[in-house]
Amino acid sequence: MQKTYSRINWENYPSEETPLNESNLNRMDFAIDEIDDRVIDLDTQKASVTVVDNLIASIDVDDDNTEFFSDEFGVLYNKDKTMLIRYPDESERESYIIPETVVVIWDSAFEDSDNLTSMIIPDSVVTIGESAFEDCDGIVTLKLSNNLATIGAYAFLDCTEITELIVPDSVTELGEGAFEDCAGLVTVLIGNGLEIISESAFEDCDEIVNLTLGNNIVVIDDYAFYDCHKLTHLVIPDSVVKIGEGAFEDIMNLKSVTFGKSVQVIGECAFEDCDNLKEIILPECVVTIGERAFYDCYSLESIVIGKNVSSVGAFAFSGCYKLLNFYFTGSQSEWNKVPKEIRDFVTVMQSTVYYNCSPKGEAYRFAISNPSRYTIKYKDGIVLHTKDNGMFPENVEIKWSSSD
Repeated sequence: MQKTYSRINWENYPSEETPLNESNLNRMDFAIDEIDDRVIDLDTQKASVTVVDNLIASIDVDDDNTEFFSDEFGVLYNKDKTMLIRYPDESERESYIIPETVVVIWDSAFEDSDNLTSMIIPDSVVTIGESAFEDCDGIVTLKLSNNLATIGAYAFLDCTEITELIVPDSVTELGEGAFEDCAGLVTVLIGNGLEIISESAFEDCDEIVNLTLGNNIVVIDDYAFYDCHKLTHLVIPDSVVKIGEGAFEDIMNLKSVTFGKSVQVIGECAFEDCDNLKEIILPECVVTIGERAFYDCYSLESIVIGKNVSSVGAFAFSGCYKLLNFYFTGSQSEWNKVPKEIRDFVTVMQSTVYYNCSPKGEAYRFAISNPSRYTIKYKDGIVLHTKDNGMFPENVEIKWSSSD
């Protein structure tokens, strides 16, 4: 998702009657789009901004200015240097040390600073504003503040070279599209402070292989991980209650999903086009399965579904041509009460329904979390056998009992 800017008339901003404050600095920044191959020197309230080929080359503030300060690299701050307002995007520096006085990195502060390759944000920083590092496509190394609380919308949009991201436990707010299109991300670890992974937060991060979600996440919002193609295994924490629309849509290499024990809502298109999913084990707490939730998961062969499901959207399993086994946790009489959409699918596909099915406790959880080591097979009337010492043989089979 791309944001839009309102275009304004450069002639009006700023002027002798318009002091250089934070609001007007932003307006001036937007107005740069109106300038073609010109150098503009602005002298307002003893400050000057040099713009070269639509990029800010330097910002110089006179020592007598009562509101602003600029350092030797032409970086603009408020007077006490608690707010970094604008970094000159024409700067050729590959790194910049943010002073430990800074608490807030202002909206669009580093936007389009292509030459930066490393960014270490000091622990003094609490807030990163909207689009603060958008299109900084040279940054490879990113270290976030350990006291960071807020990451604004689109803060790191299109930072395509960052490979590893650790979101500290201190972060409680993650804006829409915060890391969207960070196409180089391979490893993402989200701390325990977040309760909501915002809309499109990691959309189109198609190189993510290692994803760890925090233990206090309640909502995974719409399109949060849409089109993250290379993700193969997904563990959803027990804290998650809602998975939003398209949250994991079009992850073609996804092979396994372990759902937490609190998920109630699986939104529309949540796992649509996850081509390599072979089985789905929904926890007993799932109540709603949205429209097209598992649409075109054409490798899907089996699903465990609980008796508490009360709403299933249209086409929830359409295109799942191999889905011939339904393992239902309730009785046959309870199956007759599940939403008609599921029963109609079973009838059309001539799928087999097994009743009174449930995983075999910790043994099952262990096997499902180690898919490379253990084979899980479903057969009627056979239960799990383990060694006396509690260890599992290399080829252990976890099986189902389906007595009515």
